Amino acid sequence: MSLARRAIGASLALNLALLGCSGAAPANAPESSPRPAPAPAPPATAAPVAPAPVAVEPVPALETPTDTAQTEPAAAPAPAERLAEVSRACAELCAQAAEQCSARSARKCRANCERYESLAERCGEATLAAVQCQAATPGLVCSNVVGPCATQFQQLNACESGQAPAPAADAPATTSALPAHWVRLTDEAAGFSVGLPKLGEAQSEAGNRTWRAQDDEGVTYVVAVLPPFQGAVTDKLLVQKVLVILGQRCQRDMKIHGRYQTGGREAVRFDSHCGNGESWHGMLRISERHVIMTAEIVPAGKTATGDPYYYSFTYL
Repeated sequence: MSLARRAIGASLALNLALLGCSGAAPANAPESSPRPAPAPAPPATAAPVAPAPVAVEPVPALETPTDTAQTEPAAAPAPAERLAEVSRACAELCAQAAEQCSARSARKCRANCERYESLAERCGEATLAAVQCQAATPGLVCSNVVGPCATQFQQLNACESGQAPAPAADAPATTSALPAHWVRLTDEAAGFSVGLPKLGEAQSEAGNRTWRAQDDEGVTYVVAVLPPFQGAVTDKLLVQKVLVILGQRCQRDMKIHGRYQTGGREAVRFDSHCGNGESWHGMLRISERHVIMTAEIVPAGKTATGDPYYYSFTYL
């Protein structure tokens, strides 16, 4: 081996030795100071916790009252419903009449029911009350309207005539029930008393004692004492009796209606019109002794007093 290669080898060996020594730490070299521990992380600030939601119960909605009867009046029955009610009540009444009464009474019942049904639309409540009263009262089915149902039929007659309802039948008949400033006519001979706007002397009309009085509105009030009927009282005879005072000129559209009995006596209403525009409205009181007429002659455009006049009548 050449001298040059030896020199190079020795140089490399020396360098390797030096590198090995420099890698070892000195035995007595002071320890390096430890690295400071990393500063603890600041405690995390807790995020504000939202309060737990409070359960809120929904407020119940105010209920709309379903019972409308407490807030508004009940609606009146429709005309068709009222007619059906009156027709049913009439059918029941006439079925009883057919079973319990004469053929004549049954025919009269059916005729009356035609009138009641014609009134059902405008006088439905009064009509139904009158028919039901007669049907429900023992012993009255075969009669024209009689005492226990007089009040109901008075109400019906008043409605039919377009007048104020009559006072209740059991209300005491006192002078205060008369229209203001009226007075009472009392006739001992015929045994009756009735209210009039003023008193006057009795006159004779067709041989019958008659009183006439006129109020400030021009309405004339007539009271007449007529002879009694002989035998059965038919509608034809009633019309003839009214015409004794009414006269032939006022018989157009004459209607006899509202017959009833009370205290063994009968009463009947009538209405008619005259050619001059006047109308007649009145009542006949029928007893064994007399037929007493109370009537009003009402000029066109004027209003009749009606029931306060007719029902001021009393027997002595």
